[in-house]
Amino acid sequence: MHADVVVFHPAYYGKLSKEEAYQKVKEACENMTDVMKERGWNDVRLGLETMGKISQFGTVDEILRICKEVKGCDIVIDWAHVFARNFGSINFSEIFDKVSLLKPKHLHTHFSCIEYSDKGERRHLTLDAGKPDYHPLVKEILKRKIDITLVSESPNLEVDALKMKEMFEKHGYKF
Repeated sequence: MHADVVVFHPAYYGKLSKEEAYQKVKEACENMTDVMKERGWNDVRLGLETMGKISQFGTVDEILRICKEVKGCDIVIDWAHVFARNFGSINFSEIFDKVSLLKPKHLHTHFSCIEYSDKGERRHLTLDAGKPDYHPLVKEILKRKIDITLVSESPNLEVDALKMKEMFEKHGYKF
């Protein structure tokens, strides 16, 4: 398939403590990367996606910790999930600062707007919802010259992909 990253949702905490869940996810990632090595799948990485519900394993910090400890793992940032998990707050610059410690060559990310509750993510929305506002993200990507993939997870994929493209053009990027 010539994939460079295989994205997956890591886990729910269930009855486990956050540390117990971390150890189980880490062990599963180690097992998966071992199988990948055995099969010669050296050009593909495991992409742990940031999750939007507080009952799910997958904060930025949890995933970065896995990526530091398990070779072959990458963080996949779902911006809307981070926004929902933080109850309507997101600091793109802070996230890029944290991720930069891994020295990634490329970032794979997802975007949409999102409805959330006190439990986190409820459902993905179109960019018209405006939550989060992605103009600061676009500015940060361009300022830092980040090699990034932005995948639309909007209920209206194509329309919102074009809206994201327009945001980049508005901030001076030429496609």
